Amino acid sequence: MFLGTDFFFLKKKKSLAAANALIKYTEHIQNVYFAPRSLRVEFQASADSVLVDADTARNVELLTPSLASNRRRGSTGAAGGAKSSLMGVLNHCHTPGGVRHLRAGLFQPPTRRDVIELRLDAVEELIAKPGIFHALQSLVRVFSI
Repeated sequence: MFLGTDFFFLKKKKSLAAANALIKYTEHIQNVYFAPRSLRVEFQASADSVLVDADTARNVELLTPSLASNRRRGSTGAAGGAKSSLMGVLNHCHTPGGVRHLRAGLFQPPTRRDVIELRLDAVEELIAKPGIFHALQSLVRVFSI
């Protein structure tokens, strides 16, 4: 598992590398060449979310807890440490897509009030109706195979 700062920069690097690969593919297939420095590609976060920077992710222990937190909790191993991070506490996902969505939500939380309220309403309903929650959980487990 990547450290919070490593994950942020790796995601940015992979996004820019994918854009570069697409440009090179277009040049090769279409036989079109772009002059050096004629295109500018930059990583931008979604307009309706906040991008949590690397220092904040580390300070609030999104993916990995600090060494001081591990000592307070009595955790000595890497597995215990990962479970002590916010991602470790919240991650009950049954599919890789669910894990990616959770991680994206932690690193790029929404800023629009209506989106936040809809999510809170959904959580409230799942808590109030555990039958629906367990039915959805069983349905999602089918996709994890």
